[in-house]
Order: sequence, then structure tokens, then C-alpha cells
Amino acid sequence: MQVIVDADTRLVIAAARLVPGTTADAHAWRASGLSEHCQGVTVLGDGAYLNYGMAVPHRKRPGRPLHVPP
Repeated sequence: MQVIVDADTRLVIAAARLVPGTTADAHAWRASGLSEHCQGVTVLGDGAYLNYGMAVPHRKRPGRPLHVPP
């Protein structure tokens, strides 16, 4: 299930219907219509949502410096 919650008020803004089976999160995001609902706002997602217009936090890889974009 995918749910969008306002970080300030903690109110649910939108929720998508369940997707059957083992559907990938990113596919469910596109198919649900939530991506259109969230145009123009910052949305946080996990690593499954890379290149989907979300802010995706990442961890420092062992033995490598943390990459900080300019």
C-alpha cells in the first residue's frame, strides 16, 4: 500500500489501492496516479524510487566518502 502523509500535520493526503502480487513499488507508484497528485511537492522515497522525481536518501558506502551534490 502506498500512502502520502503531510510531514507537518501528519494527515493522510492520498492513498493508493493495493496492487496484487509482488508488484514493484515504483510500478505501483506510476500505476496508482499518486505521482500526478504530487506534482510540484517534495516527496521522499526509498531506494526503489530512484529516478522517479523523489528525494531518495542514501547511506555512505563503506570505505568511500559521502557524495554531496554541489
